[in-house]
Amino acid sequence: MSLVNGHKTSGKEAQAFNLNPVRGGQFNQHNSPNEVASGYDVFSLPPDLVPSRRQLAEIWFTFNMVANFLRMPALFATCEERLRNGIRWTEVLSMAYPEDASLSCLLYYLKARLSNDKAGYLQEVRSEALHKIKKSRYWRLRDRQFNISAFLDRVVPYVDPKYVEVEEFP
Repeated sequence: MSLVNGHKTSGKEAQAFNLNPVRGGQFNQHNSPNEVASGYDVFSLPPDLVPSRRQLAEIWFTFNMVANFLRMPALFATCEERLRNGIRWTEVLSMAYPEDASLSCLLYYLKARLSNDKAGYLQEVRSEALHKIKKSRYWRLRDRQFNISAFLDRVVPYVDPKYVEVEEFP
């Protein structure tokens, strides 16, 4: 038994509620675009919406992708130590989520920026990332939504500033 929102649940129920697509078993499944808002469309949801579990998973995924991957501080760091920390963080996550194409793309970009790795190894990381995208309908969709494969061209995917700017609160 575990607690989800203050209620006792079985292990299966807790796993079904998990918002992380890997842990929640949604990795090779995806809702049709008409079922829930997905990608940047989650930012257009009505503020008073009470989201379904499926919608919550999409909201979580988008916020996580933008905050932790597309705007990761190591992407823009000039300090080599910050870049190395980003690489270590991404490598550890990659071990936990070996099929995650976004992590593979991000790792390639960060390692290419550091440029201490041999070209053959970098090409292997790049090829593996491309393979993960090509073999998975789920990751092809996520690539269309967030352009994660841009990392493989050594470019940080564009994120509209309206999705990352912080509003001042009175």
